[in-house]
Amino acid sequence: MILSSKKKNTRPAGKERRRRRLPSPRALWRRLPSWKLLVVVCMLWGLILGGVNSLLADRIAARALLDPAVLAQAFPGAERFERVSNPAGSGVDSCYAAWDGETLLGYVVSATEKGRNGNIQVQVGVARDGSIAGTFIDPRKHQETRDIGGDAIESEAFQAQFLGGSEPFVIGENVDAVTYATISSTAVIRAVNRALAAARQLPDMTP
Repeated sequence: MILSSKKKNTRPAGKERRRRRLPSPRALWRRLPSWKLLVVVCMLWGLILGGVNSLLADRIAARALLDPAVLAQAFPGAERFERVSNPAGSGVDSCYAAWDGETLLGYVVSATEKGRNGNIQVQVGVARDGSIAGTFIDPRKHQETRDIGGDAIESEAFQAQFLGGSEPFVIGENVDAVTYATISSTAVIRAVNRALAAARQLPDMTP
């Protein structure tokens, strides 16, 4: 008697081996725990927002540029302005070189301080010798009360105190606050001092 080591095929004849099907994406999605679904959704939103931000970055930067007409109010006589980097640690909003042809006249430095009703942004023109060539407060850049603080800080009489100054302004010594708008006018004085200090750190200043 001959014994064979081969196992008999017990599979019914004619039947093909069934192939295991992979679960569909919908089935896999349903099997994920809720916290994992939340992670996936957050990641997708992050990718979408990152893409939108990269597409709009140039437009946002362009809108952030100040209007040349606003800059010209702070530095009369300049015909063009060029954005430059802010001095490190200066805390100012922006700096623009003021040019007359190929001659650098100085800079317009924008600084913001908190007033009575919110932030007040001041544009300060600083000549190369370190003296103030002009100041301008855009009515759209503050929320001070009209007929009181708003009109006071925008007035020529108040801002004329800064013209030609090159030293830090101290109330009662070389500048006066407005009596009925002390908080608003003091905020402007602080902003001017911040801008003046930042301008001294910019290139080609010769105080």
